[in-house]
Amino acid sequence: MKIFSGGLPGDRKLRQKLLGNSGENGDGQATVNRFLRKSLHVDQLFQGEVFDRWPDQVKDFLVRIAFLDKFCGSLCRAVTGLADSGEYLRKLAQSNSFIFHLDRENEWFRFHHLFGEFLQQRLEKEKPSFRRELYRKAGRWYRENGLAREAIEAFIKSGVYEQAVPLLREIYLSMTQDGEYADWLEWMGKIPPEYYEEHVRTCAGCSWVLSMENRIHEAKFWADKAQASFDRTKDGLAADEKDFLERLVLITKANLAIREMNMDRVGYYFKQANRFELSQHIHIGEMNSGEVSLLKTAYGFRGRLKKFDQLCTLLSPELPRLIGNFSAYLTVGLA
Repeated sequence: MKIFSGGLPGDRKLRQKLLGNSGENGDGQATVNRFLRKSLHVDQLFQGEVFDRWPDQVKDFLVRIAFLDKFCGSLCRAVTGLADSGEYLRKLAQSNSFIFHLDRENEWFRFHHLFGEFLQQRLEKEKPSFRRELYRKAGRWYRENGLAREAIEAFIKSGVYEQAVPLLREIYLSMTQDGEYADWLEWMGKIPPEYYEEHVRTCAGCSWVLSMENRIHEAKFWADKAQASFDRTKDGLAADEKDFLERLVLITKANLAIREMNMDRVGYYFKQANRFELSQHIHIGEMNSGEVSLLKTAYGFRGRLKKFDQLCTLLSPELPRLIGNFSAYLTVGLA
């Protein structure tokens, strides 16, 4: 690539001034901190000693990928449209340009954090529509390469909420199994409700996760949303889907009744949910799948497993058929 012939001027001296001979970590990081305490003009140094000396094509490339925490050639190509993105990254890393390898194969890279902040400031000067488009392109690449969480974050920042919501549904169960309630709720909180409040499963999921966070009032609100959404759409649903969603709403309400230790209501909801055959089990959230941990969920925290045992005795003939052998608590209760 002729654009890099002879190296990139100016940045090697500044890099040594910032980092010494120790790279970014260890003593090199201490050097950075000392340098920052002495200088209020690090941005001007980056600007004059590094950025202004590079060709416009390199500048444009770096600014466009400034928002990425880590990046590879394929991702940068998707974001910038530059076919030679991988070669750009390798040449920049070889020329001490504040870009570091993350693997031995030289496929993944990241910016030195100071230089990354400098580039992000330049990106912030671009139009919001320009920045949103970069995030949208990154989100598409993440989704196509199986990186759901990164895709969700990118789609939310791009404002393409209709692309983020299906991914949040896909990873809902795995996140709730791992107890990542707060992370899932944080993402949902960034998306306007009109993008999901008509979706029964999503509303039920919101109710479940909020109940696990002990936000019962909000959990009831979303359980009611799930019921209202089901009532509005049930006439247009296929029979199997209609039966499934009706039971999902009932079990969502049963979950709240369990939190309130209202065993009569719990029994009522489960009996209603058990009226018809189901083609699939209903999993509305984490229920200690495969392990018995008395402290992992709200049921354990409340210290009332005796009442839960009584409930399981009441429901034991039918409950496994409804939700499957999904809960370690259910195993203990039935035993």
